Amino acid sequence: MAFLKARDYENYLISLADFPRYNRENIALLKEAVSKGYGHYCASMTGYETTISQHIVKDAKTSIFYAPFTNFPPQIPASQQARFTEQGLKLIAEKVIPEYQAFYDFYMKDYKPNCRKQPGISSVKGGAAYYKSQIEYFTTTDMGPQEIHDLGLREIARIRGEMTAIMKKVKFKGSFKDFLGYLRSEEKFYAKSEHELLADAALIAKTMEGELPKFFGRLPRNA
Repeated sequence: MAFLKARDYENYLISLADFPRYNRENIALLKEAVSKGYGHYCASMTGYETTISQHIVKDAKTSIFYAPFTNFPPQIPASQQARFTEQGLKLIAEKVIPEYQAFYDFYMKDYKPNCRKQPGISSVKGGAAYYKSQIEYFTTTDMGPQEIHDLGLREIARIRGEMTAIMKKVKFKGSFKDFLGYLRSEEKFYAKSEHELLADAALIAKTMEGELPKFFGRLPRNA
């Protein structure tokens, strides 16, 4: 969120005040997911409780949500700044932090113990069909999951082959891992100045611009 004018702070206060509703609806959805076996895979949620608990603080002024009230734009009068700060502090202390505590309690008691033991969405009922629908939505292709996976493996092999050929062409002595380290550390591959960096980036961008129509039928207009 941008905090450039008084209206931005007014909207922020509305969001803070509305957080209890959002949190409770989110918990309700997660409860439904657990009851139907659609929770997240356990390994992917390792340590997630710390993401929640970092927002459970004793002093609301140490909350990340208090940060906007520590640096107001100069055009906002001091009287408004004081009002926004007072209201924000109250909302964080009385609305936001308690709701994060409720979320933490729910997560530790109900959600985490019932996380999914098998990886992949295909391990749940209807998961394979859902996965296929997501492929169609995000890739606009009718290829199946296995076809896409196989295509990825072929592309990795192709790119690796081209890189190996380059290693031979430049007569590099060492392993493939050594070659990657060389590319990352050799000074001659880095720009020597800001001007050179911008020039290289501009060339790459213009080259890419000419290639994009080969892969995308609709491109965004330049600003």
